[in-house]
Amino acid sequence: MPVRPVDYLYLTLLFTQVILTIVIGIWAYRGYRLLKDKRLLKIYLGFTVIGGGIFVQLLLSIYTSFFRPQFFLVYGEYASALAQLLGYLIIVIGYYRPEEEGLALQIIGASIAFQLLTIYLICAILIMFILYRVILSYMIYKERKLLYSILAFTLLTFSYLGISISMARPDYKFISNVARLMGFLILAASIYTGDEK
Repeated sequence: MPVRPVDYLYLTLLFTQVILTIVIGIWAYRGYRLLKDKRLLKIYLGFTVIGGGIFVQLLLSIYTSFFRPQFFLVYGEYASALAQLLGYLIIVIGYYRPEEEGLALQIIGASIAFQLLTIYLICAILIMFILYRVILSYMIYKERKLLYSILAFTLLTFSYLGISISMARPDYKFISNVARLMGFLILAASIYTGDEK
């Protein structure tokens, strides 16, 4: 079976997301080294894990695009979803106070039912928590760059909710990946412009 143009577009989206998660991780690590802010270290670790998960999804998507054994694609989706869940959990822990870290791990650990839908919904909930914390930070500090983070995490929330819906409606998967890509682009630009100052 020939590779469809939409497969190339999907693979390009995944590849771009991998690159952006690496860039976000590098910039967050640079920020951590300069500012010694542990939250930036957690963002670096979180996006490194997220990027690794999307990379596994990309590799298995390339394989299935050319050879068509669709069951490999399911493994890629699970690996990617679990890595993204872990990555966002690391970021959430960065926003929790130290006495709440154990509670966060218990709640997330008990919630995992290893169903793809459940995992993506948990990712959406974690992103909503991050969004909530960024909104609180904006209300306190009134920093304009936080508006970009609010927009990025809003897009990421809709992306993961869309991926959850795409289990029933596959056409939503493309839109969800575009939203995730836009969220990563905005985060990358926000962190990069923050490093320039």
